[in-house]
Amino acid sequence: MIAPHWHPGEENVVPLRGTFEIGDGTKFDESRLHALNPGSVVHLPAQMRHFARARTPAIVLVYGIGPFVINYVDPKDDPRPSTGK
Repeated sequence: MIAPHWHPGEENVVPLRGTFEIGDGTKFDESRLHALNPGSVVHLPAQMRHFARARTPAIVLVYGIGPFVINYVDPKDDPRPSTGK
């Protein structure tokens, strides 16, 4: 599961293998998830709040114009280690 987050730039998501789902909003809500089939392309505009999950092991291509930044809606959901700064 990827908690609700947003990016300052546009993002494109292409599932290559497995079952991957994306939803929009500031809270994880299963009813807003949309299943993506391998090869489909989803364009997410800059600053769109969204979340995702993989129902099965998945390989997903994510691309856009960098730098790629992830801002979690709730900072407590950020799985990256804190630098203490």
